[in-house]
Amino acid sequence: MQLIDLAMNLINERERLGYSRKNFAAQTNVSSESLRLYESGKVNMSAEFLLAATKLGVDIQFIFTGIRSMNLDVVSSKNKEEITENVYAVGNLISGNVNNSVIAASEAVVHHTQIYSNKRENEKNKEIIYITDKEIRNLQELVRQIVETEKILKKKPRTARSVWQSLSAYCNTSSYKCIALKDYEKAETYLKKWLSLLIYEFGRNKLQSK
Repeated sequence: MQLIDLAMNLINERERLGYSRKNFAAQTNVSSESLRLYESGKVNMSAEFLLAATKLGVDIQFIFTGIRSMNLDVVSSKNKEEITENVYAVGNLISGNVNNSVIAASEAVVHHTQIYSNKRENEKNKEIIYITDKEIRNLQELVRQIVETEKILKKKPRTARSVWQSLSAYCNTSSYKCIALKDYEKAETYLKKWLSLLIYEFGRNKLQSK
């Protein structure tokens, strides 16, 4: 995952918990500007910020892997303390290599949550309805728009394949045709937020250039 992926996941977690950007910044002891930079993928998140976010209920596993921890409510308080201790190690790794941070974060949190994953086994037998060709085209068009905007703004723009890889990891799927209908809105929102961040950056750059 790249910083933009972590930023999108952070936004999703903040909104899931019902925090405004201003309130979330205050609760995590960072400035509104720092949070804006975190949520735009401009800078790495500090260990102190991640620890404070964890205490508010943020799913750190989701931020670093795009895969939600399904049992946050049933993890014991002891395990929660161990998880937050691991956040410091993750934060130190972020400043070096993002990919290594993803691995470290995943291992740190999944270690405490894996024992509960069997509760979802009975869901595998449920019939899955997949998105239609029209919905696939809508997602592909959003990917195209992201790629074109990246070309304008970035020295090293993301390719369509790279954008798709981020989306597929977020939706835990291998192809557009394998996106479940129930996940379509999530996938569309993910891409729209990504595009919105790019458009915001484009407008900000235009103002600064005047």
